[in-house]
Amino acid sequence: MEKAAIENGALKIWLRTAPEDGRANKAVLAILAKPLRISVNQLEITHGQTARDKRVRVLV
Repeated sequence: MEKAAIENGALKIWLRTAPEDGRANKAVLAILAKPLRISVNQLEITHGQTARDKRVRVLV
């Protein structure tokens, strides 16, 4: 079960996906893409590939 909320001005997402082979990063992008109504390919993690805190760019 995924959960998302805004805390201290940042979007916080809770996952149950293991951070192995980039699966958690892919899950984060999929979660973000759905409400934005864009493709996962239009999102890019610019900072935090291996960290808990990430910065994501929307590519248009």
